[in-house]
Amino acid sequence: MGRPGRPQGQPRGHTDEANALAQFLRDITKGTTVRELGVRYYMSKTTWSDYRSGTKLIPLRRLQDVIADHVHDPDEARAHQITAERLHKAAFAAEASRRPTPETTAQAEKDAEQELAHAKQVDQAVQHMATALTDRLNSAHHARPQAPRLQAHLMTT
Repeated sequence: MGRPGRPQGQPRGHTDEANALAQFLRDITKGTTVRELGVRYYMSKTTWSDYRSGTKLIPLRRLQDVIADHVHDPDEARAHQITAERLHKAAFAAEASRRPTPETTAQAEKDAEQELAHAKQVDQAVQHMATALTDRLNSAHHARPQAPRLQAHLMTT
């Protein structure tokens, strides 16, 4: 009989480095469900799912604990610790490079201000058009009672 738990799809982190870290964690915890990880490390199943999918980066200390708990051969554990440190450093560096810089933030703010000014102009134009249409509708409504007389006048001339 198979183990409980759903099979995971491909890692879906924001960077290739996050995906590599997630795959490394998956390899270390293979055969362990997120529920079991949650119980063992006093964390939610969702958090473990996020770590194993790459959508959240696992803290290095926690990753080191997982390796210590899951890899029993000392030489293999040390090799995994070195790999973990390298992958962790690369994933956090890649994530940091995705964060906005002051220059990109300033440009985004400038673009947003221009979009807002344009939206205000469009809003004013729409309001003006709505007012003009309302005025025409009101004029037509007031002229309507006179329409039959006007039509009769036109037919007699």
